[in-house]
Amino acid sequence: MPISFMHSSRRRTLGVTWAILLVAFLIVLAGCGDVYRPVAIPITAPGGDPQTTHFAVVASKGDLTAIPPDTGKAGVFDVSGDTNMGNRVTGVNPVAVAVDANLSFAWVVNQGTAGQDDSTVTRFSPAVSGASTSTVNLETGAGANAVYAVPLFAFVTEGALNKVAVISTAASAVKAFVPVGNNPVAVTATSNGAKAYVVNKNDSTVTVVSSADSTVLGAPIAVGATPVDATIQTDSAYVYVASQGGNSLSVISTSTDSEVQRVTGLSGPTHVVWDDHLKRVYVVNGGGNTISVFNASTPGSLTLLKTVNTSATPIGIAVLDNGVKFYVLYAGAPGKVDVFDAQSYNLRTTVTVQNNPVSIAAAPESSKVYVVNSTGDGGATFPNGSISIIKTSDDSVLNVAPPSANPFYVTIQ
Repeated sequence: MPISFMHSSRRRTLGVTWAILLVAFLIVLAGCGDVYRPVAIPITAPGGDPQTTHFAVVASKGDLTAIPPDTGKAGVFDVSGDTNMGNRVTGVNPVAVAVDANLSFAWVVNQGTAGQDDSTVTRFSPAVSGASTSTVNLETGAGANAVYAVPLFAFVTEGALNKVAVISTAASAVKAFVPVGNNPVAVTATSNGAKAYVVNKNDSTVTVVSSADSTVLGAPIAVGATPVDATIQTDSAYVYVASQGGNSLSVISTSTDSEVQRVTGLSGPTHVVWDDHLKRVYVVNGGGNTISVFNASTPGSLTLLKTVNTSATPIGIAVLDNGVKFYVLYAGAPGKVDVFDAQSYNLRTTVTVQNNPVSIAAAPESSKVYVVNSTGDGGATFPNGSISIIKTSDDSVLNVAPPSANPFYVTIQ
């Protein structure tokens, strides 16, 4: 009996305990609602680095023999997908294009023709699909031929009038027309837009213009004979000016606005490019079928690293930002691009593009090189020009249509 009583008591105690627990559980459920819903809280893993957006702006002249002549077009290509995001109508006979580093605006300089002057600049936002354009008026008969853009200003050379137009981005209007030297053909500027450096071809000088008050700073800087192109370091410390007639390259300090070095012995240089990754300056020698590569790691002092022999007369160069390769463009039908190793300077491969290429540019992330071919494939697929997109991982080529006939220039930001 005692033993049986103890078992019975234990069962009653356990039953009471479970009953209490069950009641407590039901009370909790009642407080939470009629239905119990488990909640899963996801733990998000760290994501990869976001891809930076880059755009290639390709400008075409259209048919200038038509009456009246065609207006030009500028196509905006998303570099990551090689897709045309839309064409913008420009003025008659566009001759130069620039995009600021922030991708705020693209600027297309329209020169017009002998029978139809069109001294204007077309402005649009490349990052906004279908964005409208605005027009900035230059002086009549400006003969505008070059443009450089920073976020606050655009600078346009009026070659026929010996002036540079300082355009305010905020106002989308010319702030001032500043007299410079004889026949300005190129312009570059500091990254903050404080000073522009205007290359005057016919008097072999560079004029420094202050954007703050639209005045000329100091006397013109003498460079080699017949300067034709200029570039500036990413940090804006030095400007490099290629003088075709003088077979030379001038180094200008932006702190003193003076020539601190002149390298001679080049051969009809036509283009100059700054390489920020390797701290180099590349010069295209159209008169000698070579590329001159200079070390610029010592401020204000260039030393020759290599004279690279090319297979024909080079007309352009694109240097990859990662410092791996550089691409040299040649005219012809078909055209071609030589791919050189940036460390050994050896020829890696030759890429065939389409007919009569005229312009080349590399994407900032080094994945693509765009080449504009003025007459396309000469057949049914691209009868009015084309764009050859070189994938730098294997140097394969994709050909796509330009904005309109007679494409002439590409720039990538």
